[in-house]
Amino acid sequence: MFTAVRRSTVLILLICLALQGCSTGQSRVWKDEETSFNNYEVFEVRPVFNATGGDLKGGIPTTLTTLLRAELEDRQLIIVKPSRHNKAVLIVKSSIVVYQGCELLKGTPTTGLTGISGPVITSRSMGKSMCTVQTQLTDKVTGKIVAKIFTTKVVGACYTDQYNNQWLLQVLADDIARKIAKIMKT
Repeated sequence: MFTAVRRSTVLILLICLALQGCSTGQSRVWKDEETSFNNYEVFEVRPVFNATGGDLKGGIPTTLTTLLRAELEDRQLIIVKPSRHNKAVLIVKSSIVVYQGCELLKGTPTTGLTGISGPVITSRSMGKSMCTVQTQLTDKVTGKIVAKIFTTKVVGACYTDQYNNQWLLQVLADDIARKIAKIMKT
C-alpha cells in the first residue's frame, strides 16, 4: 500500500514538474463585420498603457510594446510611426488591465477593470505570472474601433522576475499579433 501511494505521489510530482513552464490562457476577439480589413495597409502601434491602477515595475508596458511591434513585423504587417499617411491606417492600442507577476503573488492582483476582481490567488497559482491585455484596432481617419482583442495569458515558471516577465510578455505579444494577422486575412 505504501509503495503504491509513493509511486502515485512521485508520478504526480513528475507531471507537475513537466507542466511547470507551460503557457496557458485564452483570447476573445470581436471585429466589426461591416469593416473590410483588406483596405488597411499599415499599422500604427501606440505604446502599451498601464490600466491596472498599480505600479508595473521593470518597464513591462514598454517591453510589451517592443515585443508586439516585432511580432507584427515578423508577420509582414507594416508598422509606421505616428504621422499623416495617404494609406489606410489601423491604430493598435493595447492596455494592460490585469497583471499578476511573481513578485505580487502574495497580494491582490493589480487590476484596471472596474467591477471585476482579478483571479483568486490560491496555493496552486504560486510560481505563476498572469496578464490580461485589451487591444483595440481603430481606424485612424474615422476613429471607429473596428476590432477588439482581449487576451489573458498565464505562464508557470518563476525563475526570476525578469525572465518570467519577458516570457509572459513574449507569449502575449505573439498571441495578439497572431489574432491581428488573422483578422487582417478576413
